[in-house]
Amino acid sequence: MLAIEDPNDRRNEGMIILDRFEGEQAILEIHGKMKQVPRLQVAEGVQEGDVLKIINNQYVCDEEETIKRRKYIESLMKNLWEE
Repeated sequence: MLAIEDPNDRRNEGMIILDRFEGEQAILEIHGKMKQVPRLQVAEGVQEGDVLKIINNQYVCDEEETIKRRKYIESLMKNLWEE
């Protein structure tokens, strides 16, 4: 059984996560801080919540890290509903 998330957990540090799109801007969470970048700098097909990496000056989905992060969040949600 997975424990409730520790507030001192540094799992997301160093990650770039797409928070949302706002018009022609992409709102990214980079190292825990929010940053706006032009939407054109984000590769097509990237979705909210995806973990990103930079390739050729463009933010692209890091599929492996995105899957890991989604599974981790799903396990947290499952544990919340089971208790």
